[in-house]
Amino acid sequence: MEYTFEKVPALSIAGMVFSLLVGVLMPVVLLLLWKKKSGASLLSAVAGVGVFIGFVLILEGMVNRLVVALTGEAITGNVWLYALYGGLAAGLFEETGRYLAMRFLMKKDLTRENAVMYGIGHGGIESILILGTSMVSNLTMTAMLNTSGIDAVLQTVPEEMKGEFYNQISALWTTAPSAFFLAAAERISGMALHICLSYLVYRAVKDRRILIFFLAILIHAAIDGVVVILPGVGCPTWAVEIILALMTAALAFFTVKAYRKEGETADKAAAPEA
Repeated sequence: MEYTFEKVPALSIAGMVFSLLVGVLMPVVLLLLWKKKSGASLLSAVAGVGVFIGFVLILEGMVNRLVVALTGEAITGNVWLYALYGGLAAGLFEETGRYLAMRFLMKKDLTRENAVMYGIGHGGIESILILGTSMVSNLTMTAMLNTSGIDAVLQTVPEEMKGEFYNQISALWTTAPSAFFLAAAERISGMALHICLSYLVYRAVKDRRILIFFLAILIHAAIDGVVVILPGVGCPTWAVEIILALMTAALAFFTVKAYRKEGETADKAAAPEA
């Protein structure tokens, strides 16, 4: 079988580098700036990292594999069911992990500043592991392809796997360069979403209002579901990212408002009576 190949465009490579820098540097810069501004505990970020690894990568990953194995294409082949299941699974596992971390691990120092720091840790490790590592892989493969060509790369792959491997790597030169830049935009929205949801769950724990916790699950599920449905019905990637950014911005508006109001209320309570 003959495999066609075109060199990965320079603009695509630039998009990969840009997304790599955003995926890795954004959470690190945010963490350092927030630590300096608020004095929040780094242990809160560590809790966010731990919950993402434990509840998302391990527990949710195990459940997802089991569900797919049991249902086959009944879910994965139906964009509406897949969006419903995927959104609810992500909401349940991530928000439950958030709730338990704040309820038990962070209960001695549960503040709004640490809630934000938790969100930076949770969203940051997701950004590094998902966007950062994927862009490193893309750039490594691109360097091999553009230097040695497709035939040299395929020689390292067993014969029975060449077709599937070619289908995977061909996306590097067939995907529009803008898609690699949009990957960074998606992670920026994702980071903001995790910070907002972390503050929401913090209020659920602090105010002992379980309904806020369920609201966080529903918001998470709704946003994830929309992001799955839109491409499935033919919505272009750039439009999906704009809609995601708008939904996240709306949530961020109310989150910042609530965050500031909580601070003003605390300041008034601490102020001495005249």
